[in-house]
Amino acid sequence: MWANHDWHNIMPARLHEKESPLVFRGSYDAAAFDKIIDYILTRYFTQSSYLMIDGCPYFSIYELKNLIDRMGGLEVAKTAFQHFREKVRASGFHDVHLNAVAWGISEMPDLPNVLRSLGVRSVTSYTWAHHCKMSGFPTSNYADVVTQAEAYWHKASTLFGVPYHTDVSMGWDPSPRTCQSDCYEKTIYPLSVHANPQRKRSSGFSRCTCPSKGSYGFTP
Repeated sequence: MWANHDWHNIMPARLHEKESPLVFRGSYDAAAFDKIIDYILTRYFTQSSYLMIDGCPYFSIYELKNLIDRMGGLEVAKTAFQHFREKVRASGFHDVHLNAVAWGISEMPDLPNVLRSLGVRSVTSYTWAHHCKMSGFPTSNYADVVTQAEAYWHKASTLFGVPYHTDVSMGWDPSPRTCQSDCYEKTIYPLSVHANPQRKRSSGFSRCTCPSKGSYGFTP
């Protein structure tokens, strides 16, 4: 997954300010994206352990809307992505499996058509925290988050016009990346959800069912 978002200082104390200081802007035009493609092709796609789907290297973009806007719009992005696919095929692969993270496309209008026009084949989620209410502090109840996540999966299975790959994780804990001497209060970040294997086993995942065949990338 390419984390192409802006880099802000979002330590807990900073959340009390109106704006988090910008450290680095995740802005790339079409020319820079072309250089990134070459780097990915030579450094990553060629690795024997790289994830493939039907012979296609899997490449996920965290903030697709950000990439489109800063490239110069949808038509520029379409050309850039087509060039991406051509380079991948010329390198001996069947194609590239483009994936978009739901967090980075939620505000895009006419979303299914946009994704299809770009050749995006699937959507996934980076973390449950993007779609679930973290009610507890500092740690939310795992079973409650699972229930919310399952509800979102059903919504997502028809929202994007392409298959939705669920993320089924042991938890979510961004606190280690924060300044440990900073204040730690109930704000929007960092909130956590934790589980051990026993809690995960009893959370209901073994009873998950898909609303329609192929809707989820998750197989119980």
